[in-house]
Amino acid sequence: MNTYSKTTKMPRKAWTDDEVRALCVLYQRMLTAQRDGVKFVKAKPVREIAASMARSKGSVEAKLMNVSGCRHAIGRDYVNGYKPLSGFAKSMPAIVAECVR
Repeated sequence: MNTYSKTTKMPRKAWTDDEVRALCVLYQRMLTAQRDGVKFVKAKPVREIAASMARSKGSVEAKLMNVSGCRHAIGRDYVNGYKPLSGFAKSMPAIVAECVR
């Protein structure tokens, strides 16, 4: 059974572990810039990674909020602007923890 996007009525594609790892790399770059006090704009890299994954910008941003949720759950800081979401896939905390090491 397919699930469908509410806005586009297109079938949703499950996130792969490799896609989540790629988002974790992007997330870590943004978090490092935030910690270092370096001004950064999230929109351009988010658009680029969304295009490379054939995903919407909103989909990528929601998954980045899931990364924040996983980090928050293990007591780690998160990127301002990506409020932690708790409804993440069961496999996601392990992938995020792997990227935190």
